[in-house]
Amino acid sequence: MIAIGTSLPELATAIAGIRKGENDIAIGNIIGANISNIAIVLGLPALITPGDVNPLAFGRDYSVMLLVSIVLALLCWRRPRQIGRGAGVLLTGGFIVWLAMLYWAIAASYWITGKRTMSHLALQPGFDFQKAGKDVLEIEREGLAELDQYIDQNFTLACEKIFSCTGKVVVMGMGKSGHIGRKMAATFASTGTSAFFVHPGEAAHGDLGMVTSQDVVIAISNSGESNEIAALIPVLKRLQVPLICITGRPESSMARAADVHLCVKVPKEACPLGLAPTSSTTATLVMGDALAVALLKARGFTAEDFALSHPGGALGRKLLLRVNDIMHTGDEIPHVNKNASLRDALLEITRKNLGMTVICDDTMKIDGIFTDGDLRRVFDMGVDVRQLGIADVMTPGGIRVRPGILAVNALNLMQSRHITSVLVADGDQLLGVLHMHDLLRAGVV
Repeated sequence: MIAIGTSLPELATAIAGIRKGENDIAIGNIIGANISNIAIVLGLPALITPGDVNPLAFGRDYSVMLLVSIVLALLCWRRPRQIGRGAGVLLTGGFIVWLAMLYWAIAASYWITGKRTMSHLALQPGFDFQKAGKDVLEIEREGLAELDQYIDQNFTLACEKIFSCTGKVVVMGMGKSGHIGRKMAATFASTGTSAFFVHPGEAAHGDLGMVTSQDVVIAISNSGESNEIAALIPVLKRLQVPLICITGRPESSMARAADVHLCVKVPKEACPLGLAPTSSTTATLVMGDALAVALLKARGFTAEDFALSHPGGALGRKLLLRVNDIMHTGDEIPHVNKNASLRDALLEITRKNLGMTVICDDTMKIDGIFTDGDLRRVFDMGVDVRQLGIADVMTPGGIRVRPGILAVNALNLMQSRHITSVLVADGDQLLGVLHMHDLLRAGVV
């Protein structure tokens, strides 16, 4: 379009000159049109950067100019008296030059665009990825070291507002700050501080209705000038919602509007261009963790409390699962009467496949236990096992646990006593049996 925009006025003037018989005007504008377009084509490769020039569009524009040149050349040759064959020769020569320059420019644009694009893919000789990675760690460490000075009275005020909040903590942020905000809200929620994330853009279109005067809002923006958050501040003020702003600029508009401002200013970003949020997002993330953990300690939050919000995780299973949730009961319990033979006990062990059997009466009152380990010891005695009763070789009593204890505590007992199963009982009354394999299946181990 540059070519057409530059040359069309000159060519239009040349056509008008031909119609009026003004040879000087026509020839001058024809020369000008040719010179300007040749200059554009010659200078084009120096201006090309990847994505700036579409060679097909460039060829389309110059094709239009070539067609106009052909028409003018024909006019000059058909009206030699009015314009002279010199102008026709000049225009024909320009047409030939334009044609050559057109294909040269298209080829050059493809070559230069491709060359510059590929240069981004070529690895610099001797580039050290490890050094680049360690440089990032060093820069971000420096940023976190600076953060220590901002754990000040404002930090205390922020913690007090969140601690005394009777509603929820609402975290918001745009872009990378929004990603950090989502993690911050998740950390709060899992450590005893009820929280959720709201996208500022969605908040401006209805989601702000989720925020009440009992809540506390934490707004995150490194620049402190987020337009989306700035648009919400007047409404939050009207609702009298406490506003905590986390920014990297204490003089920003968000910092000035906040009830409490937490500064996360860092010396520089780890990105060598200083553009991608790196050190600043790390500092914000750490500030959020500092708030969450400080509140966790203030609330006296325990591991059991943590497990309540993590029932699907390994920690949740260890801290929530109880023996009566996974023990064998009813017909699954291997048991024989104390008057049974050793043979009968072995058959019961085989049928129930727990590597043991309980010796009890009809009311399930426990007399003892016999395990596969006991069987090996019997064989070592060198006696005729066919003549033995189970009461002769059982272990009286047996190790027992109550049904309501945590499964992880039963696991610890088994490991300390080097056994693979325990009886679950209320006093002498048998309620169930727990095997190490049950703990494995439940994910407690």
